[in-house]
Amino acid sequence: MLLKAVGVLSLATVGGLASMDYAVVDVKEGGPGGTRIVVPVPVLLAEAALSFAPEHAREVPLDEDARKWLPVVRKMAAELRSIPDSELVSVQDDGSDVRISKVGDHLEIRVHDDDDVVAVNVPLEAVDEVLGSVRGGKLDVRAAIGALHRASGPLVDVRSGDDHVSVRMF
Repeated sequence: MLLKAVGVLSLATVGGLASMDYAVVDVKEGGPGGTRIVVPVPVLLAEAALSFAPEHAREVPLDEDARKWLPVVRKMAAELRSIPDSELVSVQDDGSDVRISKVGDHLEIRVHDDDDVVAVNVPLEAVDEVLGSVRGGKLDVRAAIGALHRASGPLVDVRSGDDHVSVRMF
């Protein structure tokens, strides 16, 4: 009987861990003998850890400019859902190329500059959640972390020379 209980508990634990959302941070230092560090972080663990943070660390105050533009940003974020996929911004200057596009339910930001390449994918649903968390001129950090539950796949990919950093959601 005890063996059955341990087996059921083990299966429940593995099933619970497998169903969690994970942010996986992968850092590769380039060159010969470069170091690689991969850190999987369960989003629920990050949310729980925030409970132990000091009260002032649970909110991020927005500066006056950010507060002033917040209604415009909220309206733009809402409109992004209704427009067709398209390139929104394209800037090319002295070997630099910056493009911001709406693709499906994501905002894609791409930057190419000499040896540096940056790709950021922002789920629009997560943007809505984060913007909705702003109250009294402060952003709720728990809501920002919780917005990661709305993401899947690559969020950030940065290549600089032989170095590479990526953050993916699973």
